[in-house]
Amino acid sequence: MKKWICLTAIMLWGMLSLSACSDPMLSEEERQDIIDQITILETSEYDLVYFNINYQQYLEQVNGIIDDTYLKSIEDQIIFGYDDKKYTRADLVDMSTQEWEEHKDHMLPLIQGIGMDNQKSVISFSKVYEDEASKKIYIYTTEDKVLNGKAFTKTNRKYTFDRIKDRWLVTSVEFDKFTYGSEQTEEEIQTSISGLKYQTHADKPVEYIEETITLEGTGTS
Repeated sequence: MKKWICLTAIMLWGMLSLSACSDPMLSEEERQDIIDQITILETSEYDLVYFNINYQQYLEQVNGIIDDTYLKSIEDQIIFGYDDKKYTRADLVDMSTQEWEEHKDHMLPLIQGIGMDNQKSVISFSKVYEDEASKKIYIYTTEDKVLNGKAFTKTNRKYTFDRIKDRWLVTSVEFDKFTYGSEQTEEEIQTSISGLKYQTHADKPVEYIEETITLEGTGTS
């Protein structure tokens, strides 16, 4: 009898342990929140580069999405440049609104002059991936940029989230980019696209959801 009770207890403990291990790290609401955060981040990055918002507006929009340590790590990233001068994120932190507007007035004609005001970006989002072992979550995006009606670039991104002070924050963004060339054959294009990184997760093709966003326009603020 004692053996039976002991065996039953062990089996019950094993079932409870298995159930606990299989519990997801995120609820459905939290998964959607992660997708919404990446939507805001992708939009904010686009709007910053194309002068739809200034850097202070950008920081307000991504507050609570990006970890401060990661933001610090990309402060040398160049946002725009002209006349042999390049401006990084660090340069923009303390830039006055007046100076930003002066740069914007100079840059917009240059952007329009090369037709970049006629570009459109369509961004697709993957499902949210959870890694119980590392306690991290991941989401992927793929961006197809079209310029004057023709395919221009394709960019794959991998976002890593860590739990920091009871919030899931972006701590890493990795990407791989392909630029279409007019002299490339269709076979060469497909070979290059298939060689892009961040198309698999745990050795399986990344699964994309139906949700997409379209970004376009320059200097709309």
